[in-house]
Amino acid sequence: MCGIAGVWHLDGRGVSAEMLGRMADVLRHRGPDDRGFVVIDPTSAATPIPANDAAQLGFQSQRGYSLGFAHQRLSILDLSNAGHQPMSNDDGSVWLVYNGEIYNYIELREELSAAGFRFRSGTDTEVILRAYEAWGPECVKRFNGMWAFVLWDAREKRLVASRDRLGVKPLYTAWLCGSFLFASEIKGILASGLIEARANDRTVATYLRHGFGYLDTTDETFFEGIEQLPPATLLIIKNGQAKIERYWDLPQHEETDEGLASRFGELLQDSVRLRLRSDVQVGGALSGGLDSSSITALAARLLGGRYETFSVCYDDPRYDEREWIRPVAAQAGVANHEVFPRAEQLPQSIERLLWHQDEPFPDLNIYGQWCMYGAVRDRGVKVFLNGHGGDELLGGYADHQLAFLTGLALSARPGRFMSELQAYARLRNIPWRSAFGQVVRRFAATVIPRSVRRAGRPAANDYLDPCFAPLHPSSPVADAPHRFKSALRQARWESVSIAPLPAWLHLEDRNSMAFSVESRTPFLDYRLVELAFTAPDHAHMRNGYSKSVLRESMRGLLPETVRLRADKKGFQSAGEAWFRSDLRTMVGDVLTSASFRGRGYLDQVRVMETFEAHNKGSMNARFSIWSWVCLELWFRTMIDRPVLETAGAAHA
Repeated sequence: MCGIAGVWHLDGRGVSAEMLGRMADVLRHRGPDDRGFVVIDPTSAATPIPANDAAQLGFQSQRGYSLGFAHQRLSILDLSNAGHQPMSNDDGSVWLVYNGEIYNYIELREELSAAGFRFRSGTDTEVILRAYEAWGPECVKRFNGMWAFVLWDAREKRLVASRDRLGVKPLYTAWLCGSFLFASEIKGILASGLIEARANDRTVATYLRHGFGYLDTTDETFFEGIEQLPPATLLIIKNGQAKIERYWDLPQHEETDEGLASRFGELLQDSVRLRLRSDVQVGGALSGGLDSSSITALAARLLGGRYETFSVCYDDPRYDEREWIRPVAAQAGVANHEVFPRAEQLPQSIERLLWHQDEPFPDLNIYGQWCMYGAVRDRGVKVFLNGHGGDELLGGYADHQLAFLTGLALSARPGRFMSELQAYARLRNIPWRSAFGQVVRRFAATVIPRSVRRAGRPAANDYLDPCFAPLHPSSPVADAPHRFKSALRQARWESVSIAPLPAWLHLEDRNSMAFSVESRTPFLDYRLVELAFTAPDHAHMRNGYSKSVLRESMRGLLPETVRLRADKKGFQSAGEAWFRSDLRTMVGDVLTSASFRGRGYLDQVRVMETFEAHNKGSMNARFSIWSWVCLELWFRTMIDRPVLETAGAAHA
C-alpha cells in the first residue's frame, strides 16, 4: 500500500522537480517508510533519472524529461531497499509506480521464474514488472489483489495505468493544457499547482439529492476537471491518444448451487490465507456482524494468537454490539481491542478527517472507523482485514431480501413466496402483513426510475435552493440498466457497482491510509465475487435468512447466536443522538454561518426547520443534516484554502 503520483507533459515541457515533490509530500501518510522519484524523456533513449528526493533531480529534470513519477512507500512485503519505487526492469525500459497488493504474487513468481525471469526482490511490485514483460497489459487478468499502478513502456512508447477489478485502490487523473496528471488521492493532483480547486456543482447536486451511500458512483469527483479511473480498466496513452479498456466484469450466467457452501467456504478461507501474507503485523475488524466475525474466525485459525482484532463500541446500547463481539473474540481466541468514539473529540478531528477523505462523506459512521484506525496504528498493526463486500455480494441488505421476495411473488410460486415471507416476518418480529406491505412497496419502486424515486424524497429536491436546482435537473447517477432478470441479482449488482460499495471502499481506503495502515478485503477476492454472482437466488436467501451460503459455510466456526443473527446494525454511529446533544452547537454554528448561506445550494429556511425538528425528536434527519454540515466543512477545508496550507493541520 503506497501513494503514487506523476505527470506527463505531452507537449514536451520538462517536469518540475519541485512540483513532483509537492505531489508526493501530500501523500506521505500513504507511505511514510520510503520515497522515490524518476523523470523520463519519452521521446528519446536518454537514461531516466531516478532520485530518492525530488530536489536531487535538480536542473536535469528540466531538460526534455517530460514524464515524472513519484512514490511514497508503505513497506509490507520485503522491507529492504529492494522494494524501492519507482522500480524498473533490468534494462530500464519499463518503469513502474504501484499502490496495492497482488496477493497471488508467490504463485505468479514461480510461474514467471519457470519461464526464465529472474527476480532481485521478494516484492509483489517486481512480479508486476515481470508479468508485464511476459504478458503485456493483459497481465492484469492474472492478478488476484487490489491495485492502482502506472508504468512507462519505452519500447512501445506508451503509458499504461490500471485499477483493480472492484476499485479497492483509487487512481485519480486530470487532463489540462497538454498535460496528464495522476495521483492516489485528489490532493496529490491539486498539489501540482496546475489545476485550481473548484467545486463540481453537478456532483454536489447528486450528493445532495441522493444522500447516504452515494459516493464514487461515477467517474466524476467533487472537483472540476479531476476524475477517477474506473475499476477493472486499463488506460493506455500512446501517440498522444488515450484509450480506456475494460478487462473484467461481473458474470451474467447462472450455475448450479450443488456443493456451493463447501466451495464458498474453501474459497473464503483461501482468500483470507492470501490476505494474511505480510512481513508486518496483521489484525482485523470485529464488528459483531456475520462478515467480520467470519474473517476473524478464519484468520485466527490460520494465525493463532498473532491476530488482533478491533471493535468500535458505544456506551449507548442502540449502537453497541459487544454482546456479539465478545463471544466471537472468545471462541476465536484473539485479543480484541474495544474503541469508543467520543462526540466531544469530533470537532478537533473533523478538519483532519475531511482533508484525508478529499470529498464530503454522507454519514458520521466513518468517525468511529477513524478512531479505530488510530488504535490500530498505536498497536503497531500495519495490515488490517475487514468485511467490506459481504453484504453486497451475498444479499445482506433488507432491500436485497425484499427484492428476493418480489421475485418469488412474480414467479407464480405462491407457496414458496408465502413460506419465505412468513419466515422473513418471524425473524424480524413483525406481522406478515407488514412484511407483505414492504414487498409491495419494493415492487412499486422497481417501476419508478432510480433518479425519480431517490430525487423525489423530502431529503433531496425539497431542500435544494430554488435557484440552484434547475441548473442541474438531471443527475450523472443514471438509472441502473437492468442487466439481470432476477430482481435479487440486479439489486446486488447495483450494490456492488453503484452504491453503497464504491462509497465504503473510498471511505475505508482514506481512513486506513490516514494512519498508514493497509486495509484488505477478503470478500472482494474476484473468485468469490464470481462464485457469488453465478449462484442462484435461493442459495443466498433461505428460510427468512439472508447470506445463506456464508452462514452454512461457517457452521461450527462461529457462535450460533452470531451465525444465525438476523438483525443488522451495519456501520452505525451515534450521530442521531449527538446532533441533539454534544454536537448541537457545532452543527448549529455551521448551518447558520454566513459561508453556508452564501454557497447557494440549499434552502436555508427548510434546513433550519429540519434541524429544529430533529432536535425536538419529531423526526430523524441525521443523514440529511450531516450531508449539509459536511459539505460546508469540506468547502472550508478543500476549496476555500489551498491544499498545501491545510496539509500541516491534517498531519498534526
